[in-house]
Amino acid sequence: CASLPPLRENAPHLFAEGVCDKWFEDTLLEVMGEVERAQKDILAFLYADEKYCGFTHENMNTDNAIFWRDEEGKLESGFIDWGRFKRNNLARGLTTGYMCTDLCDLMQKSDEDLCRCYVEEYTAAGGPKISFETFWEHYLLSWCLLGLLCVDLPHQIWISSPYTTPEGWATIGDYKDPRVFHMPNYTNGNIAMLRNFVAYWKHKDLPAFWKRWRAAHP
Repeated sequence: CASLPPLRENAPHLFAEGVCDKWFEDTLLEVMGEVERAQKDILAFLYADEKYCGFTHENMNTDNAIFWRDEEGKLESGFIDWGRFKRNNLARGLTTGYMCTDLCDLMQKSDEDLCRCYVEEYTAAGGPKISFETFWEHYLLSWCLLGLLCVDLPHQIWISSPYTTPEGWATIGDYKDPRVFHMPNYTNGNIAMLRNFVAYWKHKDLPAFWKRWRAAHP
């Protein structure tokens, strides 16, 4: 968590105005320690009901898609990267997919509708009937868990490229700058993850959600 204040000071343009503020830092320091210590309880809760678990693929992005035509000329499609394919909590699978999106504002406006649509289509396609309220609870818990990953991302961003050191950000005016886009080892994805996590923490008030959940599951 200590690496976040320098990020806000040196690269404030990564985030929407007023999102990565003192409240964010204070609540993060307070809550993430609790989340870390409660990981076993959280994971037990997420995997307790098999209806909410299934195969997920967290890296099913367009850059991993392949297309070809069969002998009859019919267009077929598939994916070349199956490294993140596994049995998982369904809401957690969605969370780890959404965390890399470049559409922070869209996610804050539409994530509840997207999750509701998923729940409805999951049952309509032959899956068991599941509760949206439980699914949404799993979804927000999964974002809390992602915080354990995200708190160290600023450090990784600083050391990943000579252009994105704390001093380098003084000349970068936007996260879509080519120097950010071309960061090695997909570190630009770390920036997307951090932007989304900060937005969720603020707009979904994850600290308040966490306090309610922990009080109900001591």
